Amino acid sequence: LFDIIVNNLHFTQQLLLIGHNDPLNGQLRFGAKLSGGHSSAILACQRAARRYNVSHIFYPLMNTDMFNMDYVVPPMYRYDMPIINLRGEIIFDDFMHMVNGQQAPMATIYTFAGKELNSDPTVPCAWIGAKPIYVNGDYEFAARSKCRNWQSREPTETGLAVHVPMNSNATAFLDQSNLYDESCAKRCSILCIQISPN
Repeated sequence: LFDIIVNNLHFTQQLLLIGHNDPLNGQLRFGAKLSGGHSSAILACQRAARRYNVSHIFYPLMNTDMFNMDYVVPPMYRYDMPIINLRGEIIFDDFMHMVNGQQAPMATIYTFAGKELNSDPTVPCAWIGAKPIYVNGDYEFAARSKCRNWQSREPTETGLAVHVPMNSNATAFLDQSNLYDESCAKRCSILCIQISPN
């Protein structure tokens, strides 16, 4: 069903936001052959897109020690280009409305398998990670709130996560009131964003 929906999306200027099927702890280890971390999440998003016939380039929507997720989508696609789900429904007006914490989702976020992202009460979160801090000509490497740059599953370490579904008091998906530090031992979803339109 969802292959048909994706293949019949109107070919207008829009970007897909899809949840990965497999929630993970803060180590982001997608199988025995992948070492974990952000590079593993990139590969996992792209593999899932190919598997489900979504022939676009996807990257995980998350921060690392040296990468700010605000820049994952190229500048020409950040404004006035709707963020949509697998059904072609608009989730956010554009990328900047989403990452700047200006908007709540207007439609459901689905996984690649077509499952509603907020349907599993045991996984009420998605990993985001704190934005990197640029100090004195270099990036901070303390990896605070990023599960040691997505290499840790220790319960005493934390990673910044977003509530899924949103907190009742939150006004936007990535608003500060909808973000919190989660234990790296817990499983959270990974959000995969299409970085260029069809």
